[in-house]
Amino acid sequence: MREGFVYTLRRRRREGFDRARVGSYKNFTDLGEVKIKLIKKISSPEELKPFVLLAGFDNLEEWLSHVSEGADHLYRVELLRPAPSI
Repeated sequence: MREGFVYTLRRRRREGFDRARVGSYKNFTDLGEVKIKLIKKISSPEELKPFVLLAGFDNLEEWLSHVSEGADHLYRVELLRPAPSI
């Protein structure tokens, strides 16, 4: 989240405010408070090309290799308040 936001793909529709975490369920690092905004439902991987670098990947194939099966909702996740440890 170097730019203060990142684009991500998820299976289910979801918006609002939450905590961003990286790692496993039991062993994670809290990144801080985020705002999650649905951009659109994706019907073709080609629609993702403008977002690849802002998703933190070098190319579309790399991004798709990290996406869960059935993930077709594109979100912008904006860091509102970093966790104190960052």
